[in-house]
Amino acid sequence: MRSKKLGIVVGVVTVIALVVVATVWFFWSRSGQESLPQPSGPQIKASVGPNANLPEIRAGSQGCAAMDKILSDLLQQTPEGKAFTGRAAQIRAQQNNPGSGTENATPEWAKFLTILPKHYAEFEKAARKDESANKAIKNMREIVDLEPQLITGEIPEYTDGSVAQRQLEEGKTPEQNPEYVKKSEQLDKLLDQVSWCMPTWPVLYG
Repeated sequence: MRSKKLGIVVGVVTVIALVVVATVWFFWSRSGQESLPQPSGPQIKASVGPNANLPEIRAGSQGCAAMDKILSDLLQQTPEGKAFTGRAAQIRAQQNNPGSGTENATPEWAKFLTILPKHYAEFEKAARKDESANKAIKNMREIVDLEPQLITGEIPEYTDGSVAQRQLEEGKTPEQNPEYVKKSEQLDKLLDQVSWCMPTWPVLYG
């Protein structure tokens, strides 16, 4: 069996962190990224999902705000969205219970990602000619292709899982699979822009 470490997708898609930590990262990711312009859209309060406990934040642009509304609706109205948000809420409720163990909502999130291609036309209509929103759509398409490969282990975190398991049990830090590291860094950049554009896009942690 994999250890807790073996189940981690670096920095993006595992156990939902404490809200206070999420809040720090949420604002840091938008203020510390030189490649991202100042958001120019309206203030948005995520109505559903892990970000619902976070303060209002400005959407990347008007088109981004319109796309965020579609994302919010999908999370609230589709079976896959309800499964993810329900699981995320359950995990948050367990965080104060030391005996609840380490759990994550990545399987539910991976399933939610699979329905997004059916709604690309809706996102494109909302984005119109908004440059930032259209960039987010492009990045979202890449996320939908890439992120499940990391979540499911199609691209494993460690080249040899049994050796990594043993090293972890010995208190050592195993060397990560170079492809996994490369794809994780690529995913981080994509997620920075998409979550900057749409404040409801989940902030998830390992």
